[in-house]
Amino acid sequence: MGIKYGYIHGAKRNVYLLAIIDVATRYVVGWSLRFTMKHTDVILCLHGVMQGYKAKRIMLRTDIGSQFIAHGLHNFCINNNITQEFTHVSTPEENSYIESLFSLVEKEVILRYEFDSLCHAREVFQRYFNP
Repeated sequence: MGIKYGYIHGAKRNVYLLAIIDVATRYVVGWSLRFTMKHTDVILCLHGVMQGYKAKRIMLRTDIGSQFIAHGLHNFCINNNITQEFTHVSTPEENSYIESLFSLVEKEVILRYEFDSLCHAREVFQRYFNP
């Protein structure tokens, strides 16, 4: 799981893209695009992923961003039998799958589109992640 910044030109604001990737299949199993990204937004996205996901053991690897180290997310993970694992500071290679995804997202979406609105950006990402 990780967060990437983008820009909505029409709103003249940054936007946050949260993506959750299944390392075994390399599929993006959940994502959210918002002007703000709080730990409660991360929980909502993760909860949505878990509704249709069957696994005996789930390990969630993230950096140490404020959304990911929040007590609320920690408690959600404990209550849902999810093991949290944090990468070390300045070591993107420890979360290479999400970093690789974000490199592609940068080239294939963020640099190619000038988004008019958050809705426009969500439509583009919907097509990108769910072709």
